[in-house]
Amino acid sequence: AGRSVEVRGEGEALEIREYDHNDRNGGADLWHPATDEDRQAVEVEELAERLADREVLCCDSALVDNLIGREGFDGFEWDEVENLYPEWWRVSISLCRNLRECGVPVLENDYGTWWGRTCTGQGFIMDGTFQEVAAAMLSR
Repeated sequence: AGRSVEVRGEGEALEIREYDHNDRNGGADLWHPATDEDRQAVEVEELAERLADREVLCCDSALVDNLIGREGFDGFEWDEVENLYPEWWRVSISLCRNLRECGVPVLENDYGTWWGRTCTGQGFIMDGTFQEVAAAMLSR
């Protein structure tokens, strides 16, 4: 259900075709030249996908959940964590800082940097978190 977009070309030759998945006639509109808004959306999505591919290192949910509140592990105290999150992902230092600037829950300590994902059940690129971070990075 919903809409999706297909993109081809680049720069001034960028073209967009939208699909309405609820349309019984196949749902594909004709290719049309991309607007400035379309170009910006493509740029945000491409950066979001690069961040997800290159800056998310592994899922560490079991490790982080096990260390939170344990004595002897500085940086995993309860006051460092606002809430229990369904998933913890080890991320690069730069992504951690960008996530924090967008108000996303993170842990940063001597052991590493983690993103506290606030939802689960689908690929994290679909959460919108990386698109928010990418948009903030591009607006600087």
